[in-house]
Amino acid sequence: RNGRIIVFAEGGMLDSVGNEEKIFDIITRQPILRILEPGFCELVSITGAKVIPVILVGTDKVLPRGKFPFPRIWRKVIVKIGKPLVFPVGTPPNTIREVIDKARINLYYE
Repeated sequence: RNGRIIVFAEGGMLDSVGNEEKIFDIITRQPILRILEPGFCELVSITGAKVIPVILVGTDKVLPRGKFPFPRIWRKVIVKIGKPLVFPVGTPPNTIREVIDKARINLYYE
């Protein structure tokens, strides 16, 4: 009650080769974000929890897949934090997903 929780609602790292749903850059056609997992949107719908969109840019350079297994701590990661989003209890999960994904896309391009 009145607590806080941090959730990486996309379910993992963005991988350019994979079957998960992604959001692509219009110009480069490269994947930029993963689409939210449906369970997260269900949780928000049931609880009416406030959502603060956050994206991490550059984590693929710090922990590249299939490369040298140690973190490259000299690489830069940018943390972008959006404005809180409030959804009334019972908001359809698809609506929640669309609004949050749109906010994350806007963060990416800021």
